Order: sequence, then C-alpha cells, then structure tokens
Amino acid sequence: MKILAICDGEDSSCSIVMNQLIPHLKHEVELSQWIDKTMTTKTLDDYDLIYIHYGGLLNLWTLKELEILEQGIPVIAGLRGEANYKRWCSSAHNKYIANDFVHKLKAISCSNRSLKERISQLTDVPAYVTPSGVDTKYFKPSPPPDEFCIGWAGYNRIAGVKGYERLADLKFPLKYITGRPYNEMPDFYKSISVYICVSYEEGSPVVHREALASGRPVLSTRVGDVEDFLPEEWIFDDHRKMNELLEYWSKIDLSNMVKTARKLSHKLSYKRVAKTYNAMFDDVFKNL
Repeated sequence: MKILAICDGEDSSCSIVMNQLIPHLKHEVELSQWIDKTMTTKTLDDYDLIYIHYGGLLNLWTLKELEILEQGIPVIAGLRGEANYKRWCSSAHNKYIANDFVHKLKAISCSNRSLKERISQLTDVPAYVTPSGVDTKYFKPSPPPDEFCIGWAGYNRIAGVKGYERLADLKFPLKYITGRPYNEMPDFYKSISVYICVSYEEGSPVVHREALASGRPVLSTRVGDVEDFLPEEWIFDDHRKMNELLEYWSKIDLSNMVKTARKLSHKLSYKRVAKTYNAMFDDVFKNL
C-alpha cells in the first residue's frame, strides 16, 4: 500500500519525525511539504492513503485539504498538541473536532495519551497515539562540559506557548539555539550540561528525546507525554522545584547521569516508535 505523508515545512519537528520514521514503516511512504497547489485529484489517486502529519488545527487546514476529503480520498489527520493546554489548544481542538469534515477522516493521529483520551470524548473517529522518536545513532552521548550550563531551544516569538519569559528566573548560564536546526543540534547538546523545557504546551517533544540520547538530563514542565519517559523528579510544576533541582545538579558530577539519560532514550528510538504508526496504518487499511 502507498501512503503520501504531508508535513508543514522541511525544518519542522513533524518533518524531522516523518523523515526518520519512513525507513521503519511497513508500507511505502512518500513525504511532501504541505499540499502542493499543482497536485490534482488524479495525482493523489496514485496513493492509497493520505496522512497529514502536523498540527491539524482548524487554522492550518486549507481548502485543498478539505477538497481531498470531499473527493473521498482516505485521510488520516494529525493532532500534535497538548490536550490540557487551556489558553490556546483546547479551544482550537474543540473547533477542529466540531467541524463537519472530521467524521470523514479514517483516523486521527494524536501525539500523546491525554490528547487521544480527550479526542475520543468528542468524536467516534478512531484515534491513535503516535509519538515522536529519536535517532539514537545520530545523537550520541558525550561527557558533560566542565562548566555547568543550561540549554534551551525554541522561538522566543511564541513565548506564550514555549514559556520563554520563564527563562529570566534562571540563576545559571543559559545557552539557547533559535529554532531546531537539525544539523546543529548534536553539537548544541554536547555544549550543555542540562536541557530545560519551560513550555506551557507540547505534544510529544522531540528535543527532550534528542537531549536524552545525547546523554543530557532533561528538566521539564509537565507537558505532552513527558510523564511517559522522564523520571518524576525531573518534572516540575513550579519554579521553586526547578531552581532547587538546578542548584543540586550544578554541584554534583553529572557524568553518571549521561548513562541514565542515554538509557531512557532507548525506548524512544524511531524503530520502536514506528510500531505505533504501523499499527495505525494497518488498522485503517484493514477497514477501507
């Protein structure tokens, strides 16, 4: 069976995930960025299934994508958000699910368990948990730097989602990288002692996985699926715990934590994660 996977830009997390997943998928998958305006229904008929692997929120859907559903082409849509984020994602997801076109989907791909549970309460369309993964061969562990340094990656222009303003409370040197330039990330992780996530919202964060595979402990807000793979003591709900843990980590030898972090990343490899996507595609094909 042949699948067209559509993502939202070459450098996006969704595109990175799909590129790494494809070698581990059972079915033939081609990757495209958005839906090209030159694509015709005849071209799309060359595929047995369209998988839209990005946010899938109402404001991201174009008329071309809705036209595909009207033509009866089988479609799986992705929802890559945080189910409990009330200020933005909740209202957007509610609008998305309330739309008439949703019942025409063959399945909804959710980035975490809480999102699947929430979506399942709003629609009868089958929902699957399909998390992000990490290339454990590309990201390799290395000794921590001599000087304690915290790392953060993202865009400060979306501070309301990523919590950029929270970084002002940190009492230690901070190194940050704008966006997530994939070819620069291995060196970035080598240069830091600890990776920190201060986001209000995440779906299935890729940077957490990359940092762990690089042997770096991750201190994170309770977002997305982090509770599925991070130790509870690495997750914080208030700034006091965040600063207390950073204070402790700054005083100890972090060499032993390199192995701990790396070990946590093994179950997050793309080879393992691909099983969730293969199961979703198999179920959909079985019911076509």
